[in-house]
Formats: sequence, structure tokens, C-alpha cells
Amino acid sequence: MVIMEGTISHRVFRRQISAEHHAQFDEILIGLAKGASITMFVYYFFKVLVFVHEHHWNLMTDFWGAWYLIEVLGFVLVPCVLFAFGARNRRLGVIRVASIMALVGILLNRLNVTTIAFNWNVTPHYVPTWMEVVVTLMVVFGEIWVFRWIVLRMPVLREAHELPDNQATAREVGSPA
Repeated sequence: MVIMEGTISHRVFRRQISAEHHAQFDEILIGLAKGASITMFVYYFFKVLVFVHEHHWNLMTDFWGAWYLIEVLGFVLVPCVLFAFGARNRRLGVIRVASIMALVGILLNRLNVTTIAFNWNVTPHYVPTWMEVVVTLMVVFGEIWVFRWIVLRMPVLREAHELPDNQATAREVGSPA
């Protein structure tokens, strides 16, 4: 999430970021990719360990077994390998693709646990209403709007002396001499 959010913020607020910080951002992404690769490999290892230890081989014969394999192999192991490859070869595009795949995997896992595969044998399946979806989207876009408002008006990505004159003056008026 940090890689995706950082990449989006980096592109949206590009004019407010100095050239020195642009170079540092690439190094931060590579470091995050190394950490994500290790973390995802450990997670994958434990998923396989639990699967083998609990003898769940017989569950792989139906649709839900294939769904589980798509989740674990496609959205855990593949991004793990992509993170490792991108970090080793300093390929930021590969790291960004891996972060998108990992986010989709996390979303898929949470949906599986709470909605899709939760009580799959019960006939009345839960489907969120349009009002629940609208409220969720309002909260997400409200957070984005507040973040953008703060970044554009406060020294988040730039120093206070680099703020436009009207904002710097307002800040100086309120500060003690």
C-alpha cells in the first residue's frame, strides 16, 4: 500500500517535490520491495505449512480449491517473486506492478474471508447494498480529499519557506516573534 500510495502522491504532487527527494524516492521503493518480498515469502511459507500440516489436499478438487490456488499462487507467490526481481534489478515498473498485484491479493483475501467464501454453503449469501458501497466510497474519497487539502496547504512535501507568499505570511502572523 505504501508503494502504491507513494507512487500516486509522487506523481500528483511532483511540482512540490525537490529533485533531491525524487532520487531518494526510488531508493525507498527498492527498500520497500525488499521488505515486501521477504514478508510475502514468509506469509506464503506459512500458508503452505498450514495447508500441508492439516492435510487439505482433498479440498483442491473443486471450484473453491482452484479459487484458493489463484489467491495463494497468483496473488502471493507471483508478487513475491516480482518484488524480489524488481528490487534486485532496480526495476521500479516491476515493483509497482507487484504492489498492485499484492493489493489485489489482500483485497481478494479479505473478501474471501468475510464475504465470498464465508459460509459458502449457506443459501442466503450476503451482498452489500448500494448504500453500503456509496458510504464506503464516500469515506475513501473524503480521506483522499483531506490528504490533498493538507498537502497543498501545509509543509508536508516542501519546506515552510517554499510555501506561496499568502500561506507563509499567514503562518508568520500566527507565530510568536
